[in-house]
Parts: sequence; structure tokens; C-alpha cells
Amino acid sequence: MLHRAGRSGGRGVTIIMLVVSLAGWSYPIRNRPAENSASSPVVAVQPWGTTSEGILHDTRRATPAPVPTLTPTPTQAPMRFSTQSPIPTVQPVAGQPCPAGSHDPSKWHPLIDPVTGCHFNHEHKDNPHDLDDVFGPVETHLRGYSVGLPWQTGLTGTEENRYKHESYGWLVLRNLPPSNSRSQNGAEKNSKDVAFVKNIRVQVHGDLHAGGAATRFHSVWIEAQVCYRANPNDCGIVGFGGHLDYGELRVDGVWVPLPNDPRAYAGLTPPAPERQVDNLIAKRSHSATSHSVRWIGRFAGAVGPIAYAGIAHETKDSWQPIDPADPGAVQLTCPDFECEDNNSTARLDFFILRPRQTPPVTADSRINFKGYTDRFLNVVEDCREPGPDCVPLVFENFPNLREISLQNGGPDSFREYDTSPPGKHWIEYPN
Repeated sequence: MLHRAGRSGGRGVTIIMLVVSLAGWSYPIRNRPAENSASSPVVAVQPWGTTSEGILHDTRRATPAPVPTLTPTPTQAPMRFSTQSPIPTVQPVAGQPCPAGSHDPSKWHPLIDPVTGCHFNHEHKDNPHDLDDVFGPVETHLRGYSVGLPWQTGLTGTEENRYKHESYGWLVLRNLPPSNSRSQNGAEKNSKDVAFVKNIRVQVHGDLHAGGAATRFHSVWIEAQVCYRANPNDCGIVGFGGHLDYGELRVDGVWVPLPNDPRAYAGLTPPAPERQVDNLIAKRSHSATSHSVRWIGRFAGAVGPIAYAGIAHETKDSWQPIDPADPGAVQLTCPDFECEDNNSTARLDFFILRPRQTPPVTADSRINFKGYTDRFLNVVEDCREPGPDCVPLVFENFPNLREISLQNGGPDSFREYDTSPPGKHWIEYPN
């Protein structure tokens, strides 16, 4: 449907709103008014295309894996954590372990408490509040959490934070240079690189060790601000999450078959399973000798405003190498924790987003949507609050792009989060 609003008072412009419907869902796309004209032209958009660049691009047709039929479960809520810090039974002392009762599993914290100076035995990477001025309070879409997610993996939606809380971490990048991004404009015959990722924060369940190596799906929340290169203050925001698909496990580049592996792509030659799995993009890359780990996860094929999305993140000091014959075996390099191999380094290496393109839209159109998806980014209805299959999805004034990607490479882009004093090792497994 095409709705034309009347001329706005005093500005002499016409606002055009496009409401695009697809498979039972709809979202509005607002056109920016042209500066020197009374209306913005509507230009038909060709079906979205792919490019050959970027580590997460996938131009092959795949035999889709069976996806379970999911029903929104607004009343099925994960375990609620206190929104207030519990009162410790003993007063914290700087340089000593934080006493029982001083740790709130729903709140972000570094290794050392910035108020009391006591220390925990794990950390949660970057401070997500560093981008509250861009995205709003981090707890807004997470039902009061700043660590942990209302759509955790597990049978009841509570297992990740209950049993593997220490592995949650935020990766936050602020005021990124335009040179780190690539984009494709959404207009017909116009795929110019017009936008860049300016700010991004991602909460990952980063158990990049034996505790998570054999697990294909992990919960995630992603918020990104994307701006036009011509005007870096002309920006839009996207926020989404769910269960990110990290594909298959690889150890030193060799596929390690597991029961929950993705179905192999059809039509590839030779048709051997190794050749087929080798062409999958999402994967968990470990080593039998090294502590460097890189995970690539993605969302693909959902019904909704996002056609494709993915991230890659890394560590260079995982707790242990992985035995391909027994990838879940905990064989820590330092069982006493007295070394630097403690999963305390991290880097958000790559981000990609492909909004779903549906004509007609123009190069200056904007995407606006507020609703919920299931854990796989399929739009759902009847959700009242975040939960296992009620994951918030938000587009606000987002540029009409076929694709936006961010590459955050280079050895200096790794960050170290172990702030133990020299000679001390306060971090314990499974940080």
C-alpha cells in the first residue's frame, strides 16, 4: 500500500510512507523528503543481489534444514534475576574476592568491582553502558538484564545463565571509522557504498572452550547504528537477537562430525560429506595445539525484515586446545588457573546485515519496524514481553540498504579483560 500524507506545514514537502507486506508481516518504510523538491520519487527496486566479498556471504542455493514449528510463548519466561544487587553478608575488601551476596547474575561487571575494589572470578568483557547514549539503556530490550538474555538456550530458557553465566560477554565498538565498513545502496541500479557502521554492541555467549565447542546454537543480542557517509550524523538503528547458528565444529580446519550438524548443501561436486560441509560458512574453528579460536555465526532464511545477518568473534587465549576425538573433554592448560590462558581476550571481528528488499523503495527510504521474532528471526505476534520465542526486533530510521558489513581486523583490535595485578591470576574457569 502507498499512503501519501499531506504537505507538512511550512516545509513544502510530501512524506511518502510505504507499507510493505510479505508472508503475513508488514513494516513501514519512510522516505526522507528531498531537500529541493515537493516529493520524493518512488523507484522500483530489483530483487536483492549478492556480492563476492565478505566472509559471511553465501551465494549458493541450499537444501533448507528442517526448522521446528515454533509457537510464541509470551508466558514462558526465563528465570528472573533480581534487578537490585543483593546485600553482601560481609563487607567487600579491595584486592580480596568479593563476598557471597555481592554478585548479581543479571548485571554486567568487570573483573574488579569499580566501587569496592573486590574482585570476582570472571568478567563480562566490555561495558555495554558505554553506548547507552546511542541505543538507550542496555536493559531496555532485555527485560532488565545487562548480562544474560531472556531467550537463553536450553529446554527451559534458563540454562545458559544458570550453568554458564561466566561466558556471557559484551563486545562494544564506538565511533568506528567509515573505512571499516562496506555497504550496498538499496535503490535500483545503484549499489553505491553509501553507509557505514558507526557504533555497535553485541552480547555473545562466548564459551569458546570445551564447554561450548560442541554446541551449535548460542544466544545473542546485537545493536548497530548505521550512518550515511555523506552525513555521519544521519543515522538509523537496528536491534535483534535470538539463537545464532554457529554451524559445524572444525579443529585445525578439519570437520568434526556432531549429531546436530547442519544439513550439507545439495548439488555440490564432489558430493562427499567433507566437501559439502567444507562449503558451509557458519563454523566454530578451534585447534588441537593452539589457544586461538574463531566462531562465525549467522541467521539465514527467516520470514521478516532481516534476510541475513551474522557476526564473527575471536579469542587468542582460550582455556585449552580441543581434542577432535572428544571435543567436550575439559583438559585445561592450567588446571590451577595460574596462567594467562583464561579466555580473557576477545575481538568482534565481523558483522553483516542484509535487510529484506521488497519493491518499490527509493535510495533514500528508511526502514522502521517494532515487533518480535522467534529465536530464528521469524516475525511472530501475540508477544507481550521478551522470552524464549519473543525476541525484540527494532528498526528505527534505518537506511534502505541491500547490505551493510563491518570488518574490525588487525592484531591491535584484540582487547584484554584480565585486570589481575602482576603475578596474580584471579580469573577461574569457565570465564
